[in-house]
This record gives sequence, structure tokens and C-alpha cells, in this order.
Amino acid sequence: MGEPSDSPYTIKELCEVNQISRQAYYQQLDREIQAKFEEEIILQLVHKIRHRQPMIGGRKLLHLLRPDLEKLGHEIGRDRFFDLL
Repeated sequence: MGEPSDSPYTIKELCEVNQISRQAYYQQLDREIQAKFEEEIILQLVHKIRHRQPMIGGRKLLHLLRPDLEKLGHEIGRDRFFDLL
């Protein structure tokens, strides 16, 4: 969704045209921000491991990351993880 800061329309007007509530708009925006934050954390962990072992494969990398991700309260599936890489 993103923040339409350059738009001449207000959030309220955009929501009315798209027939969604402002609450739904902001909930989706929060979900997108949270997803980007989680992706950043995962990528930082990947870079940390790949710095030490540059030739490590994706499945093994995910296997090594799972304990760290669980500690942080994040979950990611294999396919989403590969899309992220």
C-alpha cells in the first residue's frame, strides 16, 4: 500500500473510493511494515552466516537460522525464504 504522501487525496478519500475502512488500510500498512522488518532481520542473519561460510546452500542456511528465528519469534517457510534470497 505505502504512504501516499504526494497524493492530493486524503487517506479517508482513498479508502472511500476503494471501499475499505481506514482501519483496514492502517492494519495492512502495519502488516507490510512488520513483514519488511522481519525480512531485514532474516537477511542480516543470512549475511552473518554467509560471511563465515560463503558457499553454504539455502536449505542448510535455513536449517541453521531456524533456532535464531524461533528465539526472535519469527517463522519463515522454505519457499518464502528462497524468494527472499
